[in-house]
Amino acid sequence: MQSESDLTGLAAPASTSLDPDRISVEQQPPQSPDQVWRFRFCAELRQRLLGNLCALRVTPQHAARFRGCGSHAWIQYSASADRYRVRADACNLRWCPACRRSAAQHTRLWLKQIFESEPTHGWKLLTFTMKHSRSPLAAQIKKLRLAFRRLRQRSFWKAAVVGGVYVLELGFNTQSNTWHPHFHVLADARYLPQKLLAKHWLSVTLSSSIVDIRQATNTASAALYLTKYLTKSPPREVTEHNSRMAEYIAALHGARMVNRFGNCPKYKPDLDDGTQVRDWEPVSSLVKVLSSARCGDQKAKSLLLLIGGSADATVHPDLDAQKDPLLPLMPGGT
Repeated sequence: MQSESDLTGLAAPASTSLDPDRISVEQQPPQSPDQVWRFRFCAELRQRLLGNLCALRVTPQHAARFRGCGSHAWIQYSASADRYRVRADACNLRWCPACRRSAAQHTRLWLKQIFESEPTHGWKLLTFTMKHSRSPLAAQIKKLRLAFRRLRQRSFWKAAVVGGVYVLELGFNTQSNTWHPHFHVLADARYLPQKLLAKHWLSVTLSSSIVDIRQATNTASAALYLTKYLTKSPPREVTEHNSRMAEYIAALHGARMVNRFGNCPKYKPDLDDGTQVRDWEPVSSLVKVLSSARCGDQKAKSLLLLIGGSADATVHPDLDAQKDPLLPLMPGGT
């Protein structure tokens, strides 16, 4: 029989570092089983953050929201959509690893809608980087956004690019100890000569001519390529240092990770994300299902296997391909 640790991904190793600037995971605040479930993909990082909220200069309001993220979780079932989902308290903070996964799920649905409309010229994947700098991260992000806006105002860009989406990635160079923010862009665009694009990028940044452009031949791969940066955690060289992580958190405050430009359509919720479904009914608290599964209950185990495929435990796939024979075993199943 699996233990609760096996089912939920418990436990983060304790820190033994004596470096006062390094994040410790000692004396971690208690978590409920449903919170352990929500953060099962990023348990170690959550424990570091929980143990150092004061040192990370997080406001009391944001600290309270983060501590409560994932609590009071209930499993719901919709007969019309023939699917399950989990609903819980969410902090919706950009630096919360679980909420970032949730945002990535919705971004994938948005990209799916974008891909379903025929592009005018074809999808291109572009990357725009900046020269490494010791400037504060927030200042670098601001400079990057300004440079990309100026690029989009140029006549050559307007003639070639119809619209698209760009995602912010915050990298960190461990050799130089400098931040490395850059944009990953999906654009409906004509052929763009790489040398011409690099020339204009250097002109608007005054420091960098490094750009990458390639054809997006597979839309599913392109969606994964873009959204993986939304769920990507900072490197350990950042997460294990209070000052760096505090700068990361401060820079993300109010910063949009995903933006559209040109004629790119807005996100329209539909049945894929459950927002248009009106017959969600509570099945059970997630804590009760976890406890039942730990005790060997097959219905609970089957339900956890189905909802466990989701990265964020809030939006789950349809059960059409799996409902026989699993659905009849579960609460709400027919």
